[in-house]
Formats: sequence, structure tokens, C-alpha cells
Amino acid sequence: MPIPLKISAKGAPLTCAEHDENIDRLLDRANHTGFQSATTIYDLPSFLENLEIMQDTMNDIKGLEDQVSDLQH
Repeated sequence: MPIPLKISAKGAPLTCAEHDENIDRLLDRANHTGFQSATTIYDLPSFLENLEIMQDTMNDIKGLEDQVSDLQH
């Protein structure tokens, strides 16, 4: 990740353009590398459960479980 320009490194106040470049560097998603543990994401479980594809998948699984149960009987 490019390092933002600091006043202490420059030895003088930052210009408006330098300040804006710092903000742009920090906001650029391409500079965000690394990993974040899924357990640190606040609402991940509820978000995933509410995705339509997840609800459809869970319904499909329930249907398959019911079919297996019927076959067992």
C-alpha cells in the first residue's frame, strides 16, 4: 500500500493537492490487501442468511431432506 505523505516526512505543511492525494490513496480499494477474519464482521451471519440465494439453497436442502425422509419410510 502506498504510504500517505506525512507533514513530518515532508518537513512542511501539506498542500491541498497533497492532502487530497493522501485521501485518494487511502480510499483506493486496490491498496487494501490482506485478510480479515470473518468473525470480525459484525453482521455477516444475518447478512448471509438473508441473501435470496441462501434462502433458496436452504429451501432446496429442506426439500431434499424431506425426500430422503420419505424414502426411508
